[in-house]
Amino acid sequence: MSIRTARVAEEIQKVLGERLVRGLRDPVPGFVTIRSVEVTSDFAHARVFVSVFGSDADKQGAIDSLRAQRGILRKELGGKVRLRLTPELTFVLDDSGERAARVHALLDAVKGGKPAPELDEQAAASPKGKKPATRSKKPAKRAGSEDDDKDGDDVDGIGGGEGG
Repeated sequence: MSIRTARVAEEIQKVLGERLVRGLRDPVPGFVTIRSVEVTSDFAHARVFVSVFGSDADKQGAIDSLRAQRGILRKELGGKVRLRLTPELTFVLDDSGERAARVHALLDAVKGGKPAPELDEQAAASPKGKKPATRSKKPAKRAGSEDDDKDGDDVDGIGGGEGG
C-alpha cells in the first residue's frame, strides 16, 4: 500500500467516523466503530471494516443500515475528500475484537491451569468410549521418491530408463 493510499484510507475512516458520531438518517442499532478502511490503488472502491457492539441482530441490523445509507455516506465523502473518483463503499463486519477477547480468555484459562470452556463443551459432546479421530502416523510420500518411479523412468520423465 502506498503512502497516498494509506492517507486516503485514513481520511475516509475519519470522515465516516465523524458522520456516525453526528448520526445518520436512520439510526444504526448497536455501538458502531469504523475499525479500518482498505482502498484500491485506483481509489474506485473502499472496503470499510465496521465493528458493532451488541447482539447478532444488532450487528446484522447495523450492517444493513449502513449498506442502505451507502449513497448518503458516499456523497458526503465526495464533498469532504478531494479525489477524482469517489470510492464505492462496501461495509464488512469486523469481529476481530471479539476474536481477540476470546483468545485472551482462552489464554487466561490455560495460564490459570483451568481447561478452556470450549474444550470442556467439546469433551462433553463427544460420545463416551469413542476416541477422536487422529492423523495417520505413516509419513507422506514425497513426489519423485523411488516408490513413485514404478516404470523405471527418470524422476523428471525425460530420460528413457535403460538404453535411452
